[in-house]
Amino acid sequence: TRENQEFGYVFIIFLGAIIAFYITGLSSLRLTHSPVMIFVSGSIAICAMILPGISGSFILLTLGQYQYMLESIHNVSVRYLDIIIFMLGALISLFTFSNFLSKLFKNHETLTFSFLIGIMLGALRLPLSKILFVNDIYPVLDFVWSPFNILITLLLGFFGFIVVFILEMIE
Repeated sequence: TRENQEFGYVFIIFLGAIIAFYITGLSSLRLTHSPVMIFVSGSIAICAMILPGISGSFILLTLGQYQYMLESIHNVSVRYLDIIIFMLGALISLFTFSNFLSKLFKNHETLTFSFLIGIMLGALRLPLSKILFVNDIYPVLDFVWSPFNILITLLLGFFGFIVVFILEMIE
């Protein structure tokens, strides 16, 4: 029935939000820099770059590979093999994951969009935590989350949503 279908979409949004919320809360895993891990890191990072809401750089930071790969680029004459392995993982995953995602959109468009909406909502954990703890990061601002400030923030967010919605309808 239609109600079950709508519940399924809400469940998928919720599932995507929980997954992204969890991922954006991870701290660095400090994994080894073995060829297998470098390949897997390239594969996962490129998938994150294809999906909205989660940054590939953030995934590399979480896997403990960002700094290592950055140093590999700076020392390309010594670590060229690491860069090739990383790029192979990214290329293989780019083609397989984009093909998989294309099939998902073709066969389950609404469910796929629901999941991606959930990912985008859950990934808001990271910027929201920066906003909520702005005084810890920038003590000079002396910002306080009062009910009034929360209301103004929500109203401005809603206004932005309406503007984007209207602009989409005009096109």
